[in-house]
Amino acid sequence: MIVDAPRRTFLKHLASAGTVAPLLGALPAQAGGDSLDDIVRGLAALPTLEQAYFDASDAVIDLKDTYKVGRPFRPKELAWSLTPNVRYQHASYIEPDGDRYSFISGASIERLRTDPELSTGRLFGEGDRILVHGGNDQSLTEAGRQFWAGEDAKGRAQAKSIVDAYDRWKSDCQTYADGIGLTAALALEKETSETFKGEVTRLLALPVSTLQGFALKAKIVRDFDDDAADGLLEELAIFSEAII
Repeated sequence: MIVDAPRRTFLKHLASAGTVAPLLGALPAQAGGDSLDDIVRGLAALPTLEQAYFDASDAVIDLKDTYKVGRPFRPKELAWSLTPNVRYQHASYIEPDGDRYSFISGASIERLRTDPELSTGRLFGEGDRILVHGGNDQSLTEAGRQFWAGEDAKGRAQAKSIVDAYDRWKSDCQTYADGIGLTAALALEKETSETFKGEVTRLLALPVSTLQGFALKAKIVRDFDDDAADGLLEELAIFSEAII
């Protein structure tokens, strides 16, 4: 297997071969079904596509900085505290003022949305059995059942208030992101990224069977997609075996 440095050197020389006029002049302009015209046009367009992606990414970075200091603060309902009815984990988050605070974790909020974890326990079946926190299954008197039913209701109400506060905050954050142009910028970044990377992938997938073709592909790998080096070398090796 070719190690990184020799591989880069080899691809660099192969890419350079595509600009050596005497060498190319001694070879047929197109042979073996090469898509040279398509690759040449695509290669010429890649810098523009790449720059569009870079510009979109730079805009996203700037707007994320604006969002970070201007978005709404998490509401007090999401602040972490010891509560008698609902169990959740806390996490540390940096707020727009630059300080770090403890809030109910996002994962816990999603869990509360579908299955609140009550610290006191939860009624099962007909309500005459309860799984108390700690795992002890106990039989209850009617008074006990009513007490735990009340605690269960309090816990579920509290869980709902936490989830509702979180959803309102997320909606406010989305409204702010829309207002400063971050949402549109993220969409443009995604579009330009897919266009640029998709064109690189398309060009590298075109069939070649001449030095010119492999040299042009090497240029694409060298200048736009180092991760495709192994694939190009494998393609070149298969081609070499076929003609030897």
